[in-house]
Amino acid sequence: MSLVMSPVTGNKRTLADVTVQNTILTIPESPDKQRSPKRVCRLSPSNVSTPKLVSPLKIAVVCSSNQNRSMEAHNLLKKRGYDIASFGTGSCVKLPGPSVDKPNIYSFDTPYEDQFKDLKRKDQSFYTQNGLLNMLDRNKRIKHKPERFQQNKDEFDIIITCQERVSIKSLKTWERGVEPRAR
Repeated sequence: MSLVMSPVTGNKRTLADVTVQNTILTIPESPDKQRSPKRVCRLSPSNVSTPKLVSPLKIAVVCSSNQNRSMEAHNLLKKRGYDIASFGTGSCVKLPGPSVDKPNIYSFDTPYEDQFKDLKRKDQSFYTQNGLLNMLDRNKRIKHKPERFQQNKDEFDIIITCQERVSIKSLKTWERGVEPRAR
């Protein structure tokens, strides 16, 4: 029997009780009916075919460097069939380095593949362990390079920002009359 769990209340129900737009949250069952702490709930489509657009809405997700949060949302929403784009608002792309005062800094024009190769060359073990190489590997499969929100001229129906300071920077972009804009 498959179970679904509300991410808000934690209430569990059988799969027959809950479906939300063809997407379900499944909880893997273990043989002894106890959840292993290593098992992860996965949001997965009930239909495994290639997604077609499920909505006419054009969505943008914005974080600071167009690396972690915006790209994870981009990946998830793209897999679910949404028309999605992701951006960063920073002046450059900053990734953690060997210490807090030594970040890895790239321009937004630097492809994810080049960032990946650079970090792998610098210290493959360290950047694998802290997850940056895995993140960049995911990113390069989604799109070629990070993009700055302020330089994009597309219109969006929904713009999701991942931090308050990113929201403020996005609003300042509109105040100056710079594209992109919401419809």
